[in-house]
Amino acid sequence: MRFTKYGKLVTVSAILVAGLVLRVLPAPYSTGSDILQFAGFADTFIRHGSCFYCYATMSSWVTEGWPYNWPYVYGPVWVLVLAGLRSFVRSEVVTEYVGSTYYVYAPMDWVVAVKSVMIASDTVAALLLYVLISRFKGWRMGAAGTALFYLNPVTIYVSAIYGMFDSLALSFFLASLLLIERNHLASGALAAAALLTKQVLLLPVITEGVWQLIKGRRRFVLFVAGAALASTLLLAPFMLFCPSSIERMLEAFLYPARVWYVRPLPYSFNGLSSIATYLHDMYGLNTSFLIEYWYVIAVPLYAVVLAYLVRKKDLWVSVCLSYVVFTATYWRVNYQYMVTLIALLTMLLVSSRLNYLAKSIVSATIVWAALWTLMYPISWWFKVHVRSPNYEVVSMVDKFSLHVLDYSVYVIYSMVLTALQYIMITYVLFKSGLPK
Repeated sequence: MRFTKYGKLVTVSAILVAGLVLRVLPAPYSTGSDILQFAGFADTFIRHGSCFYCYATMSSWVTEGWPYNWPYVYGPVWVLVLAGLRSFVRSEVVTEYVGSTYYVYAPMDWVVAVKSVMIASDTVAALLLYVLISRFKGWRMGAAGTALFYLNPVTIYVSAIYGMFDSLALSFFLASLLLIERNHLASGALAAAALLTKQVLLLPVITEGVWQLIKGRRRFVLFVAGAALASTLLLAPFMLFCPSSIERMLEAFLYPARVWYVRPLPYSFNGLSSIATYLHDMYGLNTSFLIEYWYVIAVPLYAVVLAYLVRKKDLWVSVCLSYVVFTATYWRVNYQYMVTLIALLTMLLVSSRLNYLAKSIVSATIVWAALWTLMYPISWWFKVHVRSPNYEVVSMVDKFSLHVLDYSVYVIYSMVLTALQYIMITYVLFKSGLPK
């Protein structure tokens, strides 16, 4: 027994240490463009407080001093985190023109501060994944699942090289899932926190709510009450002290629903949107209809997942497939969305509901998602926003890259990724049987 406890500690600790090393080493030498924009968002919040959303639009980027014209399209959780960091790290983002070329350079202390939160969120998500899987499948499977997530090139790239905060929303959601049978109020509150961090988890959260309703009206009421309470606490300051921000906030939340051609193509991970954009750009075809009506597939496919939940009473599989429906059908899938996909596919992989073929499809999807980090020349992020790049680090990173620059290759890549997800959903659902 003592050896088993010691073995658990050593195994999980080794995974976490290895994952932290793989994140800490590249973090100070690279940054994606979003981290620079985050500094602008934080400054805007510090200036305007509860009226932040009134100034978080594309039209404000010049007056607010942002490096880019991207709006803030998330809930308030992330900007509150950014404002807290910005209160201590005040280094300025540098923008300049050299001829007609626009350059943006990052203060590396700001990059490290923001990435520290992202890396910490990765670690929390990994631990929650371990607890979730261990509870049902034993500690060995829990450790294997943690390693698959925490040592995965996808999660390392997103948090430590480029820098995005999807693991923070994921952590809230996994905590909600962990408590869903024990504390319905807290589970609802954490689910709301996940959505108010990043709304990409909408379908899994709805699935949680449907599960609570299936299990009993009281559970559902408590879950909704918890969600309402958390939402009130997070949104009330904006609504009470700056009522005009309500409309702007709604516009921000709905902004990702607007559709257009997806560029650049290497950053598009929906196969249908990628091929539509490629055909438009290469041959001048009007293919926007292939992108605009993404919900025509998404809605009935998600309805099938809910039917599966009602029939099979399998929350684990249903939650995972809910997110797969999103990443398979949503018109603009960014690479950071793969973080949550990897976590939930890891959970799906250990489900006893899946047979060998289903697990093979899930495994292939995980591997295919990670392949992009080897295809794309990610050393770009070690140079483009860094005033004095470390070329020794750049050279080392380049050794692990295939340096694929042909856009048609990325179109094929995204089409295969999307196809794998459709195959997974179809096989898992219909192999297990649905209501007749």
